[in-house]
Amino acid sequence: MPSPEELRDYHAAEAARHLNAISPGRYPLELFRALKRHVTQGTVELVCLRGPEDEVEGLMTQRSPDDPDWPDMWHVPGSVIDPDDDVKDVDDYHEAFERVL
Repeated sequence: MPSPEELRDYHAAEAARHLNAISPGRYPLELFRALKRHVTQGTVELVCLRGPEDEVEGLMTQRSPDDPDWPDMWHVPGSVIDPDDDVKDVDDYHEAFERVL
């Protein structure tokens, strides 16, 4: 019987083989959810603040009750940098900013 490390290596190799067969672009939601458990992705967060320095308030929005990952949770509005976003360099997140706005 294979060890846990051998199984992990086998499954990782199989996952890599399958991922390499997928064209770049926006991932199907099921794949995105599976990958987000393992991969840190770039995000754009929009933090709106107001008030005097000693009582600053920040804008947050509440996710819907039927959100599949974080139902009813409060968060700062943001977006993941998608694989098919036209990012020319590290300072070019125009498409992600547009989604947030």
